[in-house]
Amino acid sequence: MIRMSDPVLQALYALRDFLYERVYESAGIKTEFEKAQAIVEELWRYFHDHADEFRARWWSKATREEEGLDRAIGDFLCGMTDRYAMRLYQELRLPKPWTVY
Repeated sequence: MIRMSDPVLQALYALRDFLYERVYESAGIKTEFEKAQAIVEELWRYFHDHADEFRARWWSKATREEEGLDRAIGDFLCGMTDRYAMRLYQELRLPKPWTVY
């Protein structure tokens, strides 16, 4: 049987407790997660509301037509990096700055 020694196991438990307390369940992280979730939900709605635009700009050749719009949008969202999702959200949903003429 392969096992961790007691000191190593205790260190692992201490690390796990630290991560849960300071990272996974911290209020700041939860707030940022909620913001990120809102961006993804808004992009989901936008792509459904603008399905023709989605098909023209982002429909993947790898997505078969019979899999449908939901699958194509889901695959597209899953493949995004955080930065790309935020940039696309800004492009699609936020007003452009006004320019002085």
